[in-house]
Amino acid sequence: SRNLYARDLAAAQCADDQIYCWHRCMDYTADASPEACAAKGMVFNCTSEYNQVWLPEVGHGDYNPGCVAPEDADNIVTPHPTFSPQDPNCGSVESFADADLFDGVRKLSDALTLYFSVLDEATVLMHLVHDGPIGWMAIGYENPGGGHNGMNGANVVMAVVEEGGEAGEVNEYHVHDQASAFRHWNVPIPATFTNATLKIVEGCFASMTFETTGFNQVPLDLSDGAENLLIWAVHTTTWRHQYHGGPGFRGHLALDFGVLADPDAPGSTASTAWASLALVIACVLGVF
Repeated sequence: SRNLYARDLAAAQCADDQIYCWHRCMDYTADASPEACAAKGMVFNCTSEYNQVWLPEVGHGDYNPGCVAPEDADNIVTPHPTFSPQDPNCGSVESFADADLFDGVRKLSDALTLYFSVLDEATVLMHLVHDGPIGWMAIGYENPGGGHNGMNGANVVMAVVEEGGEAGEVNEYHVHDQASAFRHWNVPIPATFTNATLKIVEGCFASMTFETTGFNQVPLDLSDGAENLLIWAVHTTTWRHQYHGGPGFRGHLALDFGVLADPDAPGSTASTAWASLALVIACVLGVF
């Protein structure tokens, strides 16, 4: 874009103690500078956590000044690994979802649906179902006024699928208040939820189910007419948890648990939230 081009022209204006990295000038650090890297027998560069070197014309992701091994100094960014699209013989997602076991429903996107049931005066059973394979999915409280449309500072429950398609863990996270990349907030916090499961039908469907009274010990509001401001995201192309999708794969949901179904107002609006679930999750959670 024109803005990126203008920023790329600014590369020549970086200070002597900075490196041009991910379209901006970034400061040297005690651990990442030409001298610090040379002392380790390594090469100073703008790199990802996968030791891929960023170039201005390629590579979207999480890049920072760092030291790489000499053999990785020319390891230019390559496309992230992806998995195959949904198998056309998967059958019905409605059968997989067991929708009849839940009282409420909200359609979040063409492929993602939230089912729920209020179990008692404080507890809700939540069931997030995706029609297709995933790398991760997440839902939780948005942080009103937080960066990236409420992602930064959000509290979320996130399920990840490991490389190869195996179901990973379901954990609760507090997204970093400023930094979006999943590596900044990938340590789980004590869970508010119980009885969490991640179910995978390889190449077909995925679901995350859990009982909860809230997120990060902040209780849900189950009173009449109360709207719980939630944020959600799903990634559908790679197992790398710091990557995230665009509009249609992340959004906000103002959910009144007393309204079980409202087909004329699905309750979700696509947004530009989740800069990385990143976390990435970028990732992952970066959404998570």
